[in-house]
Amino acid sequence: MTTYFCYRIDGKVDAVSSILGKDKSQVNNMSEIDSEKENVMRLLLSGQQESIELGLEVANSLQIDIEAFKNDMNTLYDWVEKTRQWGESLSLSEKIVRLLSLPRISHSGQLGFEGFTPLDCIPPQIKYLLSLEVLALSFNHILELPVEIGYLRNIEILILSGNRISVIPSEIGQCQKLEILDLEETNLQQLPPEIGKCSFLETLKLKSNKLESLPEELGNCQQLRYLYLNDNNLHTIPSTIGKLKKLRSLQLSQNPLQTLPEEISGLENLEILDLQSTNLLCLPSSIGKLSRLERLTLENAQLQALPASIRELKKLKYVHLNNNQLTELPVGISKLRNLDLLDLSGNPLSIQEKVKIKSWLPHCEIRFE
Repeated sequence: MTTYFCYRIDGKVDAVSSILGKDKSQVNNMSEIDSEKENVMRLLLSGQQESIELGLEVANSLQIDIEAFKNDMNTLYDWVEKTRQWGESLSLSEKIVRLLSLPRISHSGQLGFEGFTPLDCIPPQIKYLLSLEVLALSFNHILELPVEIGYLRNIEILILSGNRISVIPSEIGQCQKLEILDLEETNLQQLPPEIGKCSFLETLKLKSNKLESLPEELGNCQQLRYLYLNDNNLHTIPSTIGKLKKLRSLQLSQNPLQTLPEEISGLENLEILDLQSTNLLCLPSSIGKLSRLERLTLENAQLQALPASIRELKKLKYVHLNNNQLTELPVGISKLRNLDLLDLSGNPLSIQEKVKIKSWLPHCEIRFE
């Protein structure tokens, strides 16, 4: 006799057939066994106690070997328990329910912090945590991000700063709900092109790594608002950066940048541009298109002149140009009526030039020393 039961996945109820009451010898062919095994796995991953227990019952009835799955779930539970300190004795079905309903895993702290035991890996079994939305594991001993990260289709926040992850797998592109990705201080050497598939990404933190280039596909992350690239080995940035229309803050300090692409003019909502401690000799004339720019930081660069188009940056409030090679400023800077601070200390400006600049901006705090 065939018995029908229901299971719930992703909010949908589906009817599947089972052969409760039969043993493996009564199942006619291998395809039927495979079909039942698939149904059992769906039950076990439903996240509901009743369905999980039913799945275990069916598996035992048909002698379906699910030991590998059981081992995976116990391994995953032990790993997660390090971050949660549940400290309870639970049955396998109870463990599965608890794991599959987890919205957040957090185990972050400074290395050596009292009471903090660093994690040394992210197990591949993390692929089962389909409800996970936040994974925060900063300042651990993690060396690798497993390819199974791509199974986390609901992940929104991934924080891995302070680890030693030199490579990000291409499967990161499957995390299409990702909004915040923090990989600061991870020894990262390359960003995969698939990052461009993270279409909901708003914040990308890549400070203090070893990046020498950026993929052009980064320009496809058109929801990006905050991009932190400070302290890397970038000599150039791709022209596709101009496609990031919603970008508000671009941090590029402490990179050996020599030029910026003209396409930077596409950053029509940019408010903060940090280019301090770079090798820039000049700025592209298109910088005048950044009509919302409020803060421009260029201290400790190699600037010899500013483009005349700087006069178009009418919303500028803070400009840091200290320790460059400027001998004069364009007269158009007098048009910047909202300027509150102009730092020109450490530049070879003549006394006459300083007097002229002061007369142009009588209401602005100007620093020459």
